[in-house]
Amino acid sequence: MQLENKVAIITGGAGGIGKGIAKAMLKEGAKVVIVDINKDAGQSTMKDLTKFGKTHFILKDISIAEHSTEIIQETIDTFGKLDILINNAHASRQKPFQNTLRDDFDLSFNTGFYPTVNLMQAEEWKQKHPEQYQSMISGIPLGRMGDPEQDIGKAAVFLSSANSSYITGQTIMVDGGTVKLT
Repeated sequence: MQLENKVAIITGGAGGIGKGIAKAMLKEGAKVVIVDINKDAGQSTMKDLTKFGKTHFILKDISIAEHSTEIIQETIDTFGKLDILINNAHASRQKPFQNTLRDDFDLSFNTGFYPTVNLMQAEEWKQKHPEQYQSMISGIPLGRMGDPEQDIGKAAVFLSSANSSYITGQTIMVDGGTVKLT
């Protein structure tokens, strides 16, 4: 149990990659808080995952900056602490760059970048984690679709466990080799 007695928040945790990460973390002993704007999917996911461990669902829109503090505080009120923050939520419109409008960029930044910054800078998180760490997880592998739990979830578990305690400020490409760094 690599994450026994750890408490994790997973934004966008109601389905897909977020749900896979939540399941993997629960199986490793973590208590998981799922944050999502989809009430039905969030409640359904929480119900599905309860058999693997303790879960809690928070219905919040992370694009609203004030919700960051509320999410962290509700997590602490529910489970007594916060150890892990998985900034998984993100929305975007896939289209050629030449056709990308300001609204498209706003959607992407307001659901991915800014909420990540807001959650990482929330006072409740900074008190617990004075040094900030960043992990980027990508799920578009070459040759096959990555399994949210087995491929991406296990990487998130590793990055959240003591086994990765000497890794900081890295981009971990869990993409099956899609991105070639030169």
